[in-house]
Amino acid sequence: MLLEYISMNFITLLILLLIMTLILINNKSKLPATDYYSIAVTLCFAVTVAELFNYDSVYEAAQRSDSLAQFTILRKWADVFVYICRPVIILLEVFCIVPNKKKQFICTIPALINGAIYSTALFESKLAFYFNENYEWDKGPLSLSVYVTQFIYIVMLLGFSLRFFKSNKKNTLLILNILINATAVSLLEYHNTGTSYTNTVTAFCMLIYYIYLMTAFQQEINKLLAEKQIEAYNSEISLLRSQIQPHFIYNTLSIIRSLVRTDSSRAADTITTFSKYLRTHINAIQDKDMISFEDELENVRVYIDLAQADYPGKIEMVYDFQTVNFRIPMLSLEPIVENAIQHGISKKGGIITISTREDDSEYTICVFDNGTAKKDLTQKAIDRLGVGIENTRKRLTLQCSGKLFTEETNNGYKVTVVIPKRNGEKE
Repeated sequence: MLLEYISMNFITLLILLLIMTLILINNKSKLPATDYYSIAVTLCFAVTVAELFNYDSVYEAAQRSDSLAQFTILRKWADVFVYICRPVIILLEVFCIVPNKKKQFICTIPALINGAIYSTALFESKLAFYFNENYEWDKGPLSLSVYVTQFIYIVMLLGFSLRFFKSNKKNTLLILNILINATAVSLLEYHNTGTSYTNTVTAFCMLIYYIYLMTAFQQEINKLLAEKQIEAYNSEISLLRSQIQPHFIYNTLSIIRSLVRTDSSRAADTITTFSKYLRTHINAIQDKDMISFEDELENVRVYIDLAQADYPGKIEMVYDFQTVNFRIPMLSLEPIVENAIQHGISKKGGIITISTREDDSEYTICVFDNGTAKKDLTQKAIDRLGVGIENTRKRLTLQCSGKLFTEETNNGYKVTVVIPKRNGEKE
């Protein structure tokens, strides 16, 4: 019996084994189809076992032992199981691309109807199929139910695949191949020819669709990765633009040109400082490491030296540090001070206060300016300010799970940076 079973289902079992191997290989990639496909493979294997009752040798053995009546009852249960499971196998493939529970329930309706029709055979009904007085299998008026249901699900598979994997339209030929194969084998089985190929074709179609899903899933991942890379690139460009302000560079170069004529020594010092400013900002785009607060404070002072040349006698700095022994993403404080000078005090002048505090769980940095220039900003300047702050907020979040808060008061503008101690502590 075992050898006959293996011989009759050899190709089917090989295909099912191949599918399970692919499922195991793709287990770590968390392919959405994994769970449903595992159930589908199990059902397909169970169908091959249930069809043992269709073997001539089993029928002849029952006939010789005068147990055809008992054999017919067992075969009836087996056939009901087979004809209910076949559409369910395709339904599980539909579930692979329709994760919505409500839509899944709607999709189960044809399978439920088919199940109800074939279940009537257990109660001596002749709707789906029955055994005559000679213990021979005959079709009922609704025997087409299983084939119609399978066809509905294959059409669903085609439709949903086109909808959810729009970028994989070339692979639609695989779904059409499934449709053609499944339709052909259903017609042959209905006319009682080619029934031995049904399970093999079913397993083959499952394999084709699993390969389709793997291909589509991988292409979707590649597409998402490409989009993220573009987004990251645009973010870096935006960050660079927000950090290196053209008008500030022009002003600095203009100041250097003037100093060359009046104070060459100071001009040389300003060029050195300006070089540090540019090098720091450009390197920050690619630098993902945290630096000490003292090093970031040095970046701030480099910028302030240049700003003092741009706004002579207008900027007063106040430092109130409770702690400096922590780390911070590179150029996360300097852009805040830059905004405070350019958009807060500007040419009107004012005081910028930088303070630090720490508690048991976090480090806090506050940058406060007492200027009122923000109230006179144009919309373009406000947008530019927002981009700079937002870029800094993103970098804080990504690099150290930090947070950035802004607050505008009647007395000025306050930016607060909070860094968790577990990420900000020095190594």
